[in-house]
Amino acid sequence: MKNKNLIYTEYTAGQLISLAHDACTRAEEVYPESITAIVLASLAVEAFVNELTHNMQHPITHKHPANLDTLGHLIKDLDTNRGNLNNKVDVIYYFLTNKKPPRGDSVYQNFTALIELRNKLVHSRPNRYSTADDPIHNDPGFMKLLFDQSIVDRSAAKTEYSWHTLIQHPKVAKWAYSSAVNLIKDIWNLLPAGEESTYVVLGYSPLKLCEKFSSKKPFGRKRSPKT
Repeated sequence: MKNKNLIYTEYTAGQLISLAHDACTRAEEVYPESITAIVLASLAVEAFVNELTHNMQHPITHKHPANLDTLGHLIKDLDTNRGNLNNKVDVIYYFLTNKKPPRGDSVYQNFTALIELRNKLVHSRPNRYSTADDPIHNDPGFMKLLFDQSIVDRSAAKTEYSWHTLIQHPKVAKWAYSSAVNLIKDIWNLLPAGEESTYVVLGYSPLKLCEKFSSKKPFGRKRSPKT
């Protein structure tokens, strides 16, 4: 008797969001780990969107809402035409709600800033600063959001000329992780409720994973009391 050929599906988003959480913990003691958290958090959102839309095109069960199949193919077309992650999120939101994404909402503002920051890091060019420059004036757009939310100390920017240095802080790492988690949750909650949509998540629930990790308090390692 021949062994049956079993097919397994492996998902990456859950692992990436878990690794981003671990990077937040390390950033409490090693500030540059904040960059690791930023990159991993943004990658987790991208992996989630790609895996979600892949399952929309290739349902795991026979119960398959036709509108989600259409959405999956729309995202595939965006990929073909080099649509970016922001475009994909916009299409998903509009398709499932018949409304434009609430760009004024903090979830989408933070997500947009996270992706802008990730792109600035990944596609970076050498930065040249002058002590005659106004540091705040020369900061990228995402820094205004970090200043406004008190994630980065605005007073530190008066003496620190590099935004790259300012983002290396555990508060920025936690912000990046939370921004990714909140965006994933928001998309997840837009999906049709009920048994017909379970094909999307058979054996894979990033929403529960995000809740599991976001409920961990605090991020830092426990320190032994001084004697």
